[in-house]
Amino acid sequence: MELQWNKTACPYLHTIIRQVQSVEETMELRLPEELPDIGRVLSAWGQCVVRSKQWRGDGMQASGGVTVSVLYVPEDGSAPRCVESWLPFQAKWNFPQTRREGVMRISSFLRAVDARTLSARKMMLRANMDLVGEVFEPTEAEIFTPGELPPGIEVLTNVYPAVLPREAGEKQFTLEEELHVPDVEKWVHFSAQPELTEMNVVGSRVVMRGSAHVSYLYLDERGNIHTGKQDIPFAQFADLDRDYDQKASADVQLCVSSIEPEQEGKSTRIQCVLVAQYLIKDQSLLEIAEDAYSPICRLELNVETLKLPMELENREEILEAEPLFHDGKVMEMTFLPEAPSQYREGEMIHLELSGQFRLLYEDAQGEMRSGTENWNASRLIPAAEATHLKPLIESVDNGLDGGRMKICLQTWTDQQIPMITGLTVGERKSLDSSRPSLILRPMDADSLWELAKENGSTMDAIRKANHLTQEPHHGQLLLIPVI
Repeated sequence: MELQWNKTACPYLHTIIRQVQSVEETMELRLPEELPDIGRVLSAWGQCVVRSKQWRGDGMQASGGVTVSVLYVPEDGSAPRCVESWLPFQAKWNFPQTRREGVMRISSFLRAVDARTLSARKMMLRANMDLVGEVFEPTEAEIFTPGELPPGIEVLTNVYPAVLPREAGEKQFTLEEELHVPDVEKWVHFSAQPELTEMNVVGSRVVMRGSAHVSYLYLDERGNIHTGKQDIPFAQFADLDRDYDQKASADVQLCVSSIEPEQEGKSTRIQCVLVAQYLIKDQSLLEIAEDAYSPICRLELNVETLKLPMELENREEILEAEPLFHDGKVMEMTFLPEAPSQYREGEMIHLELSGQFRLLYEDAQGEMRSGTENWNASRLIPAAEATHLKPLIESVDNGLDGGRMKICLQTWTDQQIPMITGLTVGERKSLDSSRPSLILRPMDADSLWELAKENGSTMDAIRKANHLTQEPHHGQLLLIPVI
C-alpha cells in the first residue's frame, strides 16, 4: 500500500553567480584651448558610478563610468589647473540559461586612477576597477511531510532552522547638501563613499539609515589646494512584497549612481544619487522526515536529497589601513581597496585584502608632489570543508592618517538533508516465537532511534521502560521491549 505524502513549496532566491570582473579603461584627453600647456601632472582622482544594469537570459550587463579629475602644474609655472573627463565602461557576466528573470546586484571598487603626459596638450587617463556582480534567481524547494500514517510505523523527523534569501530589490534616492566653503575658485574633485549604520526589516519594509561621506578638493583664488569632508545623513525605507517577523534580516549594498555639484554664487549644492540594493533573509523551521521503519511490517522508502544554501554566520569587522609614508606634509590621501580574494587550505580560508594609497603632499622644498603606496593584509577564517565565505566591503572612510574599512564576512554551506518523499507498506513480518519480548542491552548505537530500529522496538517504548528523560549515555544498560 502506497501512502500519500504532503508536498509544500519553500520559496527562496538561488545565487546563480557571484563573480569579480577587473576592468581597465583608458582615454586620451586633449586640453581645452583656454587652459595652458602641461608642465607636470600632480595627481588624479576618480569616482566610479554604476548607471544601469540589464538582465539577459544568459547573462547580465552593467554600464557606468569613472569621473576623472586631474590636477596639473602648467608649463608657464602659473597656479595649478584642473581638467575633468569621463571614462565609460561596460561589463558582462555570463551564466547558464535561466528559467525566470532574477535580481542583480553590482558593487564597484575603484582600484587605481592616474594620468600621464603625452604632449604639452594631451594626457593619457587610466582607471582600474573591480566590479562584483551577483545574480539571484527565484526558485523553490519541495518539502515532503507524512500525512496520516497507520499504526506501527515510526518516522524520524528533524527540524532545521534555515536562513534563506527570500526577496531582493533596490531603492534609488537622492541626497542634497549645501556646502559653505569660502574662497572657492575651482572645484577639483568630489567623491562619495556611502555607509550604512542601520538596516532592519520592520513588517513589510526594510529601513536603512546611514551617511554618504563626501570628500572634496578645491583651489582658492591664489591657486592653493584645500581638502574637506562632509557627511550627508539619510534615512530611507523600501516596501517589500510581504510582512516579515523579527527574525528577518536585510543585507544591503549601496552603490553610487551619480554625484554632481551645482554652483550657486558663493555656495555649492551637492547632489548625490545612491542605489540601495537589498536582499531580505528570513528564517524558516523546516521539519524533514529523514527515516522510517516498522517493527511489524516491511517498508519501502523513497528518499531524495534536499539541497539548501544555509547561512551559518554573518559578522562585521573594522579594519584600519595605514600607509608607511612619512616624508613631507600630507595634503590629501585616498585609500582605494580592491575586491577581497580568498583561497582555502584544509579547514582554514585565507582572506586576502589589498589596496592602494594615493597621496598628495608637499615635499621639504614646499613643492606639491603625488605618490602611491600599496597595502596588503590577510585574515585566517576557520571554515569546515563544505563551508563557503562571502566577504563584502561595506564602506571605506578616508582620512589623512589612513583608511577605515567595514567588511562583512558571511559564511554559508550547501546543506544536504536526506528526505523521505514517499513510503510503501509491504507484507507483515513473520514473528519468531523464540524471540524474547524484553532485551537487556547496553547503549552502543549512535542514537536511540538506531537502537530502537535495530532491535524491533520504538523510542517511546524504550523511554517508558527505562524512565528516560534525555538521550541515554554510551554504555548505559537499557531494557528494550520487543514489539
